[in-house]
Amino acid sequence: MKKSPQQTAWYNPKIASDMVKGALCQLEGWQKLENSDHFPVLEALLNMIPSDSKILADIGCGAGEISRAFPNYDYTGFDLPHIIEEVALKVNPDSRYKKIDIQEVNFDVFSSFNIALCNSFISELENGQDILNSLFDASPDYIILHRQEITKTGTYSKNYKTYGSLTTLKCILSEDSIKKSLDFYGFSCPQAFRVGPDLYSFLFKKNETTQS
Repeated sequence: MKKSPQQTAWYNPKIASDMVKGALCQLEGWQKLENSDHFPVLEALLNMIPSDSKILADIGCGAGEISRAFPNYDYTGFDLPHIIEEVALKVNPDSRYKKIDIQEVNFDVFSSFNIALCNSFISELENGQDILNSLFDASPDYIILHRQEITKTGTYSKNYKTYGSLTTLKCILSEDSIKKSLDFYGFSCPQAFRVGPDLYSFLFKKNETTQS
């Protein structure tokens, strides 16, 4: 029997207050997304996507900062209900959001989007590879996997401290598992950037199919 993923710290309502403080730069060392050292990479990946592909799903949107930093996209943020209510709608209240649990959602909801963005999101899931595969299967035109730790050995999870010093899981994906998923689901990787030690950002593109 397949093991159910554990409920991580993101399910704890106490996490919301520190998420808001971080988004408002009220925590030591935090700054707005636009001023972060990884923002140029994210901007570069988005700029590689054709200009007519503007319908963007921000999966695990947190405070919805993507909607503010990139206002020219048709934006929808997806996250757990308490994060939408207590974080996103307080920090960026004018954007569009949908409350979901990624462990229970019907992934077809993402198939109508040009771009599915996972900004430090897959890394927060014990079953990150399974969720990424489900997203590949939904076949948005492009997937951006931003700030994901990668290993040359097998995929694994480990504990770390997040907002409010809560202990949660970090999922490290194997390079080989990503390559296999790209091949299986018909995607390519036109661009990858290294943004830190073992930390990478990828642009995945759905391959065009030729009709006989």
